[in-house]
Amino acid sequence: MSVALAGSTMHFLMALALAFTVLSVVGTPDVDSERWSVGAVGEETAASAAGLEVGDRVVAVDGQRFESFQALSAYLREHPGDQVTLLVDRDGQELQLQTTLGTRTDGGEEIGFLGVAAEFPSRRAGPVTGLVDSVKLTGQTMWLSIEGLGAFFSPAGVSGYVDTLTGSAPAAAPGEIEGENRLLSPVGAVRIASDAASTSLVAVLQFMFAINVFVGVFNLLPLLPFDGGHVAIATYERIRSRKGRRYFADVGKLMPLTYAVVAVLILVGLTALYLDLVDPISLR
Repeated sequence: MSVALAGSTMHFLMALALAFTVLSVVGTPDVDSERWSVGAVGEETAASAAGLEVGDRVVAVDGQRFESFQALSAYLREHPGDQVTLLVDRDGQELQLQTTLGTRTDGGEEIGFLGVAAEFPSRRAGPVTGLVDSVKLTGQTMWLSIEGLGAFFSPAGVSGYVDTLTGSAPAAAPGEIEGENRLLSPVGAVRIASDAASTSLVAVLQFMFAINVFVGVFNLLPLLPFDGGHVAIATYERIRSRKGRRYFADVGKLMPLTYAVVAVLILVGLTALYLDLVDPISLR
């Protein structure tokens, strides 16, 4: 039992260490901070037309100040196509820029769109708080991984995956992630890791954290040849053992199911590789 659990345990411990590193050493973006700045400007957007630059800080819109980037975004969403005046802090100097907000559809509703990505200052948690939050985050991600696997291998999940393979799946709605109903092959994982590396160190560590948690959970599926299958057999043998006599399960009877599991793994692995080559997922 201890040998079978060792692999997943190490993945969870590495995930815990990565989470603690992000929360207490590197720091996470403080999305509620007033000190956010423009991290990227979209091409052919209202922001580029106004002349916004990376490093600028939008102080106010139409004379109204906002405490956070989220509050600013909420205001802009309510004014699609409107002409607005931006008060911008650029290297300590305040500038007034005018632009007409873009328009896009979200859930059938038109919303305003400026076209900037925000960059936030980092916030570090104390060691004790960081450790507690790391344990909570690891546990929550483990549960999300279990739910994700259950949804993927459900009838609806399998049907959606087939639609993705055949190209008949509907396009992702605004706010949804393209390719949610699929697993990554090593090729896709390397591509996303590369995208994360070009973004920030935090993105790389978060991706490594997610990979470790998922692999640890996946390896505990109660089916052979996973370690979770050996755990299930050992547990069953312990329950059946009586009065000092150890019960031994006939593993040979499970071989047809094991072959089926391996066949499914190979099929999913090959199709995931195919999707990552012809329709790659990107963070950019």
